[in-house]
Amino acid sequence: MTHFDSETLDRNQWDAMLLSIPQLSARDKRNFEAVLHVLLSGMAWEDFPEEEFGMSFRTPWNRYRHWQQTGLWPLMLQAYCSTLPEAMQHSWKARMFQAEEHRLRRSGSRKRAALEKA
Repeated sequence: MTHFDSETLDRNQWDAMLLSIPQLSARDKRNFEAVLHVLLSGMAWEDFPEEEFGMSFRTPWNRYRHWQQTGLWPLMLQAYCSTLPEAMQHSWKARMFQAEEHRLRRSGSRKRAALEKA
């Protein structure tokens, strides 16, 4: 697998997320990983590596928009972050903020923030 290890959830992480967010289903895992890949890399959705993930960029993009519109996205990020070792949580949040700032600079302020600063 060529994308970042921090974007690939192990079974225990995803199970913890499923338990904390009942609206998620097992099939959402790969979409969540794909969204993290796009957001953390700062790439445009159109540059999404479709062959690597085995799906069109539209699939995770549509799920991401749905999760944002329903208010699940912040809950998902919080649930994911809570599965990381405590020492990694701060660096992961910082990485997410840096990637979001990069996307905002490149794409303009019309993009919604992935994480709210605490």
